[in-house]
Amino acid sequence: MIRSSALKELNFILHEAPAEDGDWGWFCREHAVIIHALTHMLGHKSSLIEGLLVMKDGAHTLATIPFGHAWNLINDDRIVDSSITTYHMTTQFKEFTCVDTKHAASCPYPIAYFDKIPSTLKDSNRADGLSYYRKERFDFDPAELLEDPYQFIHRPASETPDLLTSFGRDIFFKLAYHIYLVHQGHAKPLNKSHQAEDALEAVEIARKGARKQVVSLLT
Repeated sequence: MIRSSALKELNFILHEAPAEDGDWGWFCREHAVIIHALTHMLGHKSSLIEGLLVMKDGAHTLATIPFGHAWNLINDDRIVDSSITTYHMTTQFKEFTCVDTKHAASCPYPIAYFDKIPSTLKDSNRADGLSYYRKERFDFDPAELLEDPYQFIHRPASETPDLLTSFGRDIFFKLAYHIYLVHQGHAKPLNKSHQAEDALEAVEIARKGARKQVVSLLT
């Protein structure tokens, strides 16, 4: 559904190396917001899911606590997790960069999905693989969410500039439109010519008029 070139570009723009506080640098909510809009622009239905992810490979376990995790549910039956990556931890886990339950071969681990979070996530007998635990489902209007992404993503601390302040109110429209153009083969990925730290600024400059284009595609 979503071409690997578009997913790779979104990862390039949004990913950071893991931090020492347990934040894996995935920007999962930002990924989910853009995929939500892209999916609707392509004529499909998307919901945003908030929950937890537990990834296990032998003695190594990663649990997205306390930050939680976010992914998309496409057409009510297809999990797409565009933010997950093991690029920075391949000594513990096999390398992959996306989960799509309609293309299970793209992930080297089995995928399990649960409709609720259990009272405890401690399970020494848990099989190797990815376990997704849903907490809440959101069905935002995609244009309204791009206008106000802080309906779903976490707003940074008050002393930290947020994306809208740094790159303009339209930055999520511009990013969604850029990823749409890469998906359609109508734009070259920035990962071929830019450094990651410059990518959002390049999107902000290059995608003037994105709001109008996105709204047109969504109606």
